Amino acid sequence: MPGLRKFNRIMELNVEYDKESGVIRFRMPDEAWEVKFTEETGEAFIKQMEVECSGLEHRLLLIDLRGSRGNKPSREFRKWMRNHSSEMGFERTACMIDSDVMRVISKFIMSSIGRLKDTQFFKTEEEALKWLKGEK
Repeated sequence: MPGLRKFNRIMELNVEYDKESGVIRFRMPDEAWEVKFTEETGEAFIKQMEVECSGLEHRLLLIDLRGSRGNKPSREFRKWMRNHSSEMGFERTACMIDSDVMRVISKFIMSSIGRLKDTQFFKTEEEALKWLKGEK
């Protein structure tokens, strides 16, 4: 399945545990928005997240959407995320965003999957990491 292979390649390159900061870093590249979402791509995403999160005491996610074109994800993707986002078990999610359009889209997505209360939006990595770690 070419779409699944492309999705897996994109996610493998853009999801990693950062030992220094103690967070899972996820960079959503523009090409990922172009992959047609299926149940298989969703399962591949969860498997990749599980590899990166294995054995972690705290699951903190830093999503970097800076420079993203702000494409809206499909209805299928939003439905799947709503049904499966709890499987990933993130305590907090910080989104780094540099455009108002992407901020609105991200808030819509996080709200639609029931994760808005555990999510904050930031312009800088420094602010995002402080919030994730509970620092003031």
